[in-house]
Amino acid sequence: MQSPPAFKSIDAIVTKSRLDEGWNPFVLDVREASEAAISSLDFTDQLQPHTRVHLLAETLPTDRDILVYCRSGGRSAFACEVLNQLGLSRLYNLEGGINGWAQTVDPSLKVY
Repeated sequence: MQSPPAFKSIDAIVTKSRLDEGWNPFVLDVREASEAAISSLDFTDQLQPHTRVHLLAETLPTDRDILVYCRSGGRSAFACEVLNQLGLSRLYNLEGGINGWAQTVDPSLKVY
């Protein structure tokens, strides 16, 4: 029997649509502070580099979804895996990261 995936992937267009419909996930940016200074989603709840995401696992909400993003989706997928191993299950990885968001939802964001 195959185990369920550690997290769900969600693209920027679907994310935006769900947010517009009232979805209220906790939003975690797993980039470095220097990257967040270039561009960030204005609805981000917390910044924690992916290499240190394990340090905040116990403080993350378990009663709502958690949307995780980085620059292009790789580090956030890693962070979702780590968080899942630490017991969190309502995890969503933003496919394409903030650059994907900039390309499809908000072209005013800087792409780097």
